Amino acid sequence: MDAISIYKILHIVGIMSLFLGVGGMLTLTKDSPKGHRVMVSVFHGVGLVFILVAGFGLLARLQLGWPVWIFIKVGIWLAMGALLVLVKKSVISGKTAWIIAVILGAAAAFLVFNPGLRVALS
Repeated sequence: MDAISIYKILHIVGIMSLFLGVGGMLTLTKDSPKGHRVMVSVFHGVGLVFILVAGFGLLARLQLGWPVWIFIKVGIWLAMGALLVLVKKSVISGKTAWIIAVILGAAAAFLVFNPGLRVALS
């Protein structure tokens, strides 16, 4: 298995972990046990790290440079990272965070699966 395939797998595992953490946000309440909050935070954080490391690993291996769509994806990554904080601080509800996460995930997927747009944003 080549490095690009490994980075892709790690990237997808990170995405799954991130969304597992976001899904866990739906179940958080002020009375949630600390262990549940920690587990949600761990899945969210580990997912973000895997996405970042594998994404930049792919970027380096594919020698794409720094096209505009990469900056958009980094912005989506930052927004996904902020969701947990916003829920913990009761700025938004878990359900709102989930809707935002689905929209951000769809936007990230749209960038990946639309090569014409990626070329236009290069």
